[in-house]
Amino acid sequence: QAVLGAVESAILVVSPNDRIEAASAGVEALTGYSPQGLVGKGMAQTLFPPADRDVAQSRLHRLADGGEDPTPFSLLHASGDPVPAALSVQPVAGSASFLVKAETMAPDEHKAALDASEHRRRTLRLVLDSLPAAVVAVDRSGKVVFQNRTQTERFGTDAGLSSTDWREAIAVMRGGTPVLDREEADPSGGVRLTSRVPVADSKGAVQGLVRISREVTKQKAA
Repeated sequence: QAVLGAVESAILVVSPNDRIEAASAGVEALTGYSPQGLVGKGMAQTLFPPADRDVAQSRLHRLADGGEDPTPFSLLHASGDPVPAALSVQPVAGSASFLVKAETMAPDEHKAALDASEHRRRTLRLVLDSLPAAVVAVDRSGKVVFQNRTQTERFGTDAGLSSTDWREAIAVMRGGTPVLDREEADPSGGVRLTSRVPVADSKGAVQGLVRISREVTKQKAA
């Protein structure tokens, strides 16, 4: 904190569990919070609008792992007003924490950047939803972070992974090696080919898993 105290740029040091460990003097001009007042608080909980917190926290961790920089975000000022900003994120050497640099953006530039980012997300979603295979992504705790339309239609919105599927997922995440096109029995009595692929960060630590499963009952019967 002493090192950042006199830095005019808005810089935060954030722990892996989203706690602000240090903040520069420039953070106050951008957010309305004093650097000392931010230390120990959750970044997402404090500096992002309630509706954006989960998504923003996830995106920050992806950016720290090598995503595009700078990336547009809407921050939340201490007064409750939105702050159009661009965040650059990088890991702290020798630590699991990451460094966040925030810069203000002109409202029209910020809106254009957010629109472009949303367009990319919608396009990716459209592609995944068009697949006949059921695609679901989970984090290390088994929480579903994404599922495509086929997965939702077949298993429901909040189905998650079955206990058997979760045991398979744990084994793959622990081993760190993908299992591709494994033939499995479908709950309805058919046959499915299922691939489970661990998702690792830039340091090689597995952070979750993607499961892709497609029905091949007719092909097997032919």
